Amino acid sequence: MNDYDLSYFSSSNTPNRRSSSSNRYRRQAPKRGTGSGNVGNRSTNNRNQRNTRNTQNSRSTNVSRKQTAPANNRQRRTGKKKNRKRSLVFVLIVILVLAIAVTVGIVKFNIDNSNRPFTFSREVTVSGIDISGLTYEQALDKLKENSASLIKEYDIVVKSNGRLFNFDKEDFEYNFEYKKALKQAKLYSLKEQGKIKKTKYADMADEISDDSAFTLNYQVNNQSIEKVVKEVAKGTDKEPKNAKVAKFTPFADNRFEYKNGKDGYKLDRSDLQYELVEFFDKGAVRKTIDARVENVPPEITLEDVKKNIVGLSTATSISSNTADGTHNMKVALEACNGSVINPGEVWSFNDCTGDSNLESNGYRNAAVINNKKIEQGVGGGICQASTTIFKCALFANMAVVERHNHYWASTYAYAGEDATIDYPNLDLRLKNTTDYQMFMECKVEGSTLIVNIYGYQDPSYDNVMLKSENYDIRKGESYRTVTKRYLYLDGEIVKEETVCNSTYSLKDNHIVRIDDEGSFRTTATGQIKYETKPTEPTVATTLPETTEAETEQPTTAKPTEAPTEPEPSETETEAIDEVV
Repeated sequence: MNDYDLSYFSSSNTPNRRSSSSNRYRRQAPKRGTGSGNVGNRSTNNRNQRNTRNTQNSRSTNVSRKQTAPANNRQRRTGKKKNRKRSLVFVLIVILVLAIAVTVGIVKFNIDNSNRPFTFSREVTVSGIDISGLTYEQALDKLKENSASLIKEYDIVVKSNGRLFNFDKEDFEYNFEYKKALKQAKLYSLKEQGKIKKTKYADMADEISDDSAFTLNYQVNNQSIEKVVKEVAKGTDKEPKNAKVAKFTPFADNRFEYKNGKDGYKLDRSDLQYELVEFFDKGAVRKTIDARVENVPPEITLEDVKKNIVGLSTATSISSNTADGTHNMKVALEACNGSVINPGEVWSFNDCTGDSNLESNGYRNAAVINNKKIEQGVGGGICQASTTIFKCALFANMAVVERHNHYWASTYAYAGEDATIDYPNLDLRLKNTTDYQMFMECKVEGSTLIVNIYGYQDPSYDNVMLKSENYDIRKGESYRTVTKRYLYLDGEIVKEETVCNSTYSLKDNHIVRIDDEGSFRTTATGQIKYETKPTEPTVATTLPETTEAETEQPTTAKPTEAPTEPEPSETETEAIDEVV
């Protein structure tokens, strides 16, 4: 047994059992015979030395292993704790992920359920229209598509002033109570589906009908009823006809032939509308309505016409033109003679005369103003006719719609009281602003132009005065004139207005024409309204404030009337009184 090394089993080396085991069974090599000599001894010694080193190494290893064993055990215990912590964290993470997934699933499920559209329960109908299984929007569309079939077949006859007016359901418009019907059907469905307690209508659960059939009601639109009433009124209403002058014969002893007025008719609209509304409210389908119609008498009776149409004004002027020029004045006045101007109507000089540039209309060559020069042209002289009418219209208180002054002031009228004509560019237009007809009679006797106007004398005034004033005089260039009209009542001015503004040229040695210091009208019979001249109004010497647009000087290539005589000198101005 001495051949084995048993040092491994020493107490110091017992922990390292694996190393001890390997050394335990390691057999020592047998000694060789002495006969081997030195060689055998060296071998033996070498083995002993190796064994000694192995033993030392083994001991050293065992000591090292013995020293490191506690540290290894601590490391193992620490590693196990870390592994347990890692496992716990992993498990917690898995649980958290699962919890989140479950929560998200639940939320998504709830959201999906909340977004799921409401549908009506089975066998739900509205006025026989099946809406079961439909969403609210689908049901609404279906009701709208089929609502026309729910309207009753109406048969309405309106008797008005001897006429019959027939109406049916197509003549009206309707307002359906879609929301009300669908709300009732929805509450029923929620209750039937067991969802009513989750809504704001939970307290109404006991009041909700158990019947699945609902009714869609409608009303007739009031605007469509008014439309029907207007249609009846249009076929019923008739304006009364005022008494009037049926025939006007200028300059005759009996100038006027009269025509009596006629009553009009007017539908009682409010009464017919009440009848129709009551008819629909009762749910009826047929009815005949006798509409109430009122008689409307004329505003102007025959007595009013005979009493109120009187001579309003007279204007005359004397022609000093050539025979052809005076002839043209006569043709123009004859064309205007007998004019009847109805209430609110605008009278036109050019409409009466036609084209005054044509010989075929009876006009001849006479002096005209053409391109600021005096020349011969067809229709020369007619401006004196229009001027005479213009002044008579101012005295008759007619409204001036259109008027133009001459390039140079005329010798047959005060400055600011002339009216030039150039067909079709320049016209004289006057308006009747009264409720009665106005009548114009015109003629030329010898060389005298006469114009009379008849019509209604407004009681707010009893006389008219015209007054014009020259201002802004620029020697050798031009001057301006403002013309005003004053209405009097019992000798006092009650109204003042600017009727026109004029600008005249002073070129080619023309002088400033005399203005009107104040001339009063006369009636058509020539009677002077005032025996004494009333106090004259003060006229400004500067440009007055007015909304009347100033008349520009005519510059068209077509002719206007030329002066019929040389301009008077300042000492000859008194001769103007003959023209008034």
